[in-house]
Amino acid sequence: MNRDKPGNNWWSFSIDERERGEKISGDEAAGTVEVNPVTGGRRLLSYHQYLGLEGLLNCQVPSSRAPEERVFIITHQLFELVFKQMIFDFLVIAETFRSLLARGDADFRRLLDLPAGGNPVAAATGFWRPALTAAARIRHGAGNVLPWLMAYLAQEETFSNEEFTQKFRDNLLPASGFQSAQFRLIQRALGKSCLLDVRLFPADTYLKAYEGKSDAEVRQISLTAGNAGLVTLVDPLILREGLAVATPPAGSELSLVAGLDDLAHQALARVAALGESGDEEGEECRLALLSGRDDKGAAMAEKFAQRLREAVKKKKSDEQQPAVLTGDELKLIARRGEVFRQDWLRAVARENHRREQHRTACRGAALLLRDKREGPLASILARLAAADRDLYGKFLLFHQNAVARRIGEVPGTAGGGVPYLDFSRELIGHFPALAHFRERDEIPPQGV
Repeated sequence: MNRDKPGNNWWSFSIDERERGEKISGDEAAGTVEVNPVTGGRRLLSYHQYLGLEGLLNCQVPSSRAPEERVFIITHQLFELVFKQMIFDFLVIAETFRSLLARGDADFRRLLDLPAGGNPVAAATGFWRPALTAAARIRHGAGNVLPWLMAYLAQEETFSNEEFTQKFRDNLLPASGFQSAQFRLIQRALGKSCLLDVRLFPADTYLKAYEGKSDAEVRQISLTAGNAGLVTLVDPLILREGLAVATPPAGSELSLVAGLDDLAHQALARVAALGESGDEEGEECRLALLSGRDDKGAAMAEKFAQRLREAVKKKKSDEQQPAVLTGDELKLIARRGEVFRQDWLRAVARENHRREQHRTACRGAALLLRDKREGPLASILARLAAADRDLYGKFLLFHQNAVARRIGEVPGTAGGGVPYLDFSRELIGHFPALAHFRERDEIPPQGV
């Protein structure tokens, strides 16, 4: 089988029930290949070929002779495979929403009026089936598969901490899970784009490793550059090869994934616009906004600065130096705190604008939660909301706890570590997916 462009087959799919059973043909212009063609009256495909095992089983390249490094590599590759499937499933749902929004009013209503009650998959027409199963897989991946895989590395009986920290961890600098472009795209799909524009990660480690900067040059950049040496998690310096995945170009397939949260709110707004909600005209339906007050921004910036101070003191202590901050260090932390404060307030303003922009979606959500809770659209949105909760409350929490057990409070391979992970999880909680659909007590209250 020709595997020169296997990725093109992956993205060559249809949500149209009339097309889903069509075999993908070899098309040089489209970059697709035919799987298992008839050759001389025979079909020659094998299990090994179909799964691409030649490449899959030979893409693990350990840096050391430590047996533990093998499971470390494979577990992280499994994370990325799960992320790949989740991204594809997000695209299936996004295409379904886009098709739904393109329907006329009568067809739109018909698709919402599928029988309620029982298993929504069994009740659905062919239109909804791919999106329903995709949403279920996303929830299963976020709530079960990823936490289970994390347990592989979190338990001493399956992964030795001493082997990790003493035998091969230093070989991997500065590579880090922070560089997972697919995970950043998943965060965009779940409404976190505003947060991803906040500069909150010190670039020191990457400036030294990737650009060959000296300690003195990094210090000078941090003290004089406008960003104070902070970058976003989707900065080219961090993501490198994965930049176009984490921040896909407009018009690409992945850009549709990145805009999934907005598409979902547009679908809800369409429900309300068709007068389905039954609410009295003018009835208020408004989501609480994040506080954009300067004092709240200053308080969040102080939390950020406190973690920076703790990190510097810890590093000094580990190097057996007095854990007292110098004037330059205090100045740098103050500058970084101010950069973070300004970015945080901009992110809050953008998120509030998004919530206000989608206010009509609130009435559409009220309908689905009241009258069509078991219908296909509500089922899909509920599964996406649950996946967002599980990524934040299970997977990332499990990851943080595993890192804490493995390396304690020392910096991670990219210079982050537990304090950074803890603060990042706190920030994520302010940017929930499907804000207008979720229960009120899940949304940060006004003033946060």
